[in-house]
Amino acid sequence: MFALADALGIDKFIHFGFSQGCLLALRAVLTHPERFVGLIQCSTQAGGQRARRKRPSAPSLPSGSSSAPRRRSWIS
Repeated sequence: MFALADALGIDKFIHFGFSQGCLLALRAVLTHPERFVGLIQCSTQAGGQRARRKRPSAPSLPSGSSSAPRRRSWIS
């Protein structure tokens, strides 16, 4: 990305990272902060896989069941 920016004559830019590209964007900003005016992260998670394993999750519905009857009270 730096070679492309240099070839285009761009000194500073905003980097958009998506999914796993967010790691690349973070690493680039940490190693060359003087080249960036901003950073946009989309569809990423803080903490990586370790955080995902620790994250609490809602209990799943038993196989073959439906959540529709539980929602009748607020569906009009």
